Amino acid sequence: MPSPPRRVRKRDGREVPFDARKISAAIFKAIRATGGDDERLASELAEVVAITLGRRGPKPVPGIEEIQDLVERVLMETGHAPVAKAYILYRDRRARIREMLAVRRESPEKVRSPAVLGDPRETLEPWTKGKIVAALLMEADLPREVAETVAGRVEERVFDSGLRRISTSLVRELVDNELFALGLGAKLRRQTLVGVPKYDLSELLRTGFSREEGVLRAPGGEAERSIASGVLARFAIEEVFPGSVADRHLAGDLHLPAIGAPHRFAAAGVLLPSLLAGAFGTPATGRSPASSVARPIGLFLADLLRGCTGPVAIDGLEEVFRERGGPDDLAETLLLSVSLLAASTGAEIGIHLDRPDSTAAQALFRAALAAEPPHPRFVLHRGSSWPAEGNGAAPASLAGSMRLAWDSPEERYVGRGLRRLRGEERHPLLFSGAGAVLNLPRLAYRTGRWNEGGLLERAFEMLDVAVEACGAHRDFLAASAAARGASFPAARPMLSVGAVGLAECVRFACGGEFDPRLARTLVAALADGARAKGEERGMRIAFDLEPQPSARSRFARLDADRFAEAAEFSRPEGVEYSDGWTFPASSGILPGGACGLLASALAAGAVPYPDGRAEAPASFLLAFDRARQDPESAVPSPRGLPAREG
Repeated sequence: MPSPPRRVRKRDGREVPFDARKISAAIFKAIRATGGDDERLASELAEVVAITLGRRGPKPVPGIEEIQDLVERVLMETGHAPVAKAYILYRDRRARIREMLAVRRESPEKVRSPAVLGDPRETLEPWTKGKIVAALLMEADLPREVAETVAGRVEERVFDSGLRRISTSLVRELVDNELFALGLGAKLRRQTLVGVPKYDLSELLRTGFSREEGVLRAPGGEAERSIASGVLARFAIEEVFPGSVADRHLAGDLHLPAIGAPHRFAAAGVLLPSLLAGAFGTPATGRSPASSVARPIGLFLADLLRGCTGPVAIDGLEEVFRERGGPDDLAETLLLSVSLLAASTGAEIGIHLDRPDSTAAQALFRAALAAEPPHPRFVLHRGSSWPAEGNGAAPASLAGSMRLAWDSPEERYVGRGLRRLRGEERHPLLFSGAGAVLNLPRLAYRTGRWNEGGLLERAFEMLDVAVEACGAHRDFLAASAAARGASFPAARPMLSVGAVGLAECVRFACGGEFDPRLARTLVAALADGARAKGEERGMRIAFDLEPQPSARSRFARLDADRFAEAAEFSRPEGVEYSDGWTFPASSGILPGGACGLLASALAAGAVPYPDGRAEAPASFLLAFDRARQDPESAVPSPRGLPAREG
């Protein structure tokens, strides 16, 4: 017996496997149109069509129209003229509908996300079921047979509706209905549109934009970027982060800093000597030492900032100054290049210095004092031979642009979530992903007072969720490398876990008093836990107490509505939480000692530099060093918590 063809050519040119069941289904519809109900007859007639096709021999793959012509002939030759007539009428009706029906296609941006303002023009395209099949194969990851079934059912509904114009949005709705009816809920999620409701979008465009929920709402020409950030946040909640993580974020137990830009790195660190040596495809060129440094730095940072939300750290500058000379000219040119780039992009760019009395540092300080703010951030690494005052001291007027960093033999602080580990001293580029920020006061509210053990247990439970968030962001960064639009050398990615409200958490846990020992214990436990839990999953996770303004305001607002205990930290403008390095004045610890106490629990990090008003920098540095080396020296009087209840 001749074998039927293996493939069939659709009207849009696609070739699909031959399926006699579809011929049988079409014949059965014609039989029912004449009042019959014989499925067996339909199957037998379909088999005759398949055998006839098999007798064609080695001819080209048959097309749909050729097969339908053959069905008509078989029906007529086998004595089923009424059925043949019904089939011809059905076929003609569908052909006329197919010819008349047009799909109103919105611009690509509008189809993907109604919240993105793209080209407002719309186009009309001929109806083709093949595009539905292709979309289901690509977007919903359906098997071809299932995709063909869904597309066929959608086509039946469209043809039966009598419509002559149909939008791509309505087609998607019909596809969603069929996926739901077939029990394909997981696939339906992949088809779901991510956007901003029309009312919300209208209000945003009418009233302006503000920063809320960690998502940028910017004025004027930044509207498109703001809306895109909101759409990306919705996508990240539904697709990037697991449900257990997303639920905790929405509830306010933790905050996901990457929520508005999950495809971008959270921070980056570049080693300047490697950059100028051509490691990034930007070799040192120019007529003077100043231009040979500033030009490649500016070009590279502009490219880097497209794939990174910031901050960006520049390291190794003192080595470059030693090699190239001309410190003042070089410092002025470099500072101008970096400042202009930071001002135009809104990014935070930090310059790391090992000694404030070095030629490079002093030249940069002079250039900064002569320039208009804002200045780049200077990160001063604490060294054993640092002068605390005199000619080698950092200018007090620049204190607001400075951070004080410390390192360990195992790692060097580069930025939020970024550490240069031993053996990576010459690694050209480091990246970090944004993991999560913990709401520490809420842990205390749920644990109750005077229960140190319970507080630490809850902290570790929440740390597990934060590590899961880190893993999800790491995986998405790897999968979305092309979206960052830049080709950088391979770098070991790090992740970051942060915290908000350390002071409020400890004060509540201690009945209104502040126990500095508990604060350090909590920080040390979170830092060690983040590192250990990350290593179990093949990640390097750093715990930081860096300021987290968006998370801090969000946590305070949510807790004010949900926890009566938060009223303990109310101000006239509402509940207020502190940054990680803040100690209450009632603790009796000098600011330098407080920062040093917490710094002793971390291998590397950075704290705000003393501003020279409440305390001289020399006193701050002395108290900081003492407390970091001997935490007990910072505690004014022995205090502690009773043993854990129960």
